[in-house]
Amino acid sequence: SPIITLACAHPAKFPEAVSKALGQEPPREATLEILSSRPTNVQNIKPTLEALKAQLL
Repeated sequence: SPIITLACAHPAKFPEAVSKALGQEPPREATLEILSSRPTNVQNIKPTLEALKAQLL
């Protein structure tokens, strides 16, 4: 089934992919360390534009 995922694409979130592509691991920033320790909030919605708009607005 379709999935809509909203997330930050900061390179430090994907160290394996960055390391493979660039040959070096991206540095971990302190702000990312703080964010990664916070709880995750997941909302499952129908895969429609209307449902996404309702969730965001």
